[in-house]
Amino acid sequence: MTAIAKKIEEEIQHLPLEDMLALYEQLIVSIHEGEEAGSLDPAFRNDIQRRIDEIDSGRVQGVDALEALKKM
Repeated sequence: MTAIAKKIEEEIQHLPLEDMLALYEQLIVSIHEGEEAGSLDPAFRNDIQRRIDEIDSGRVQGVDALEALKKM
């Protein structure tokens, strides 16, 4: 991890949970749609797509992220 990434990680740890989750969501969207998405491990990309398809088809229901984190 680069020094910049480590600094960002340190700063993120001081954010409220809701801000962390919003940032997480933004990062996932950026990765999924960004130029680097093609460089992700194919197995990881397949897993992401499978999970999206399961939610979109209604086979599985999503869980509220804040509730899931509270249970951890």
